[in-house]
Amino acid sequence: MIDVQIAAEGVSATAVNFTVANNANWSIAFRWKQGGYPVSIVGQKLRMQLRANPDDLAGAVAVELSSANSHILPTDESAGEWLLNLSAAESSKIEAGSYAYDVLAYVDSDSRVYRRQQGIITVEQGVTRG
Repeated sequence: MIDVQIAAEGVSATAVNFTVANNANWSIAFRWKQGGYPVSIVGQKLRMQLRANPDDLAGAVAVELSSANSHILPTDESAGEWLLNLSAAESSKIEAGSYAYDVLAYVDSDSRVYRRQQGIITVEQGVTRG
């Protein structure tokens, strides 16, 4: 589990960089905290995109991971815990390289969107395939 210390609202999202392979499942657990206390995600939806060039407004999304498509799964909402979940078949569609990402938290009935986490995901080319 990766503990992420969330910055105060209105401050830049917390940077978390990590490396994954494109021939394996991605199953990475996160726990959001602020001031040492859990940041509840009860009732919130989470959404993230990986982009090779985040400055290109028309740039392609390498993959979108969200609560809606079950690639982000809450595991203990009151404790701010969630799982990034992608199968090996799905990760194999992502080219090796570095991708910028951020994670947005929101509630459908509220106009506020919180950018909680951001960073670089390095996708390594898996060696063993098919």
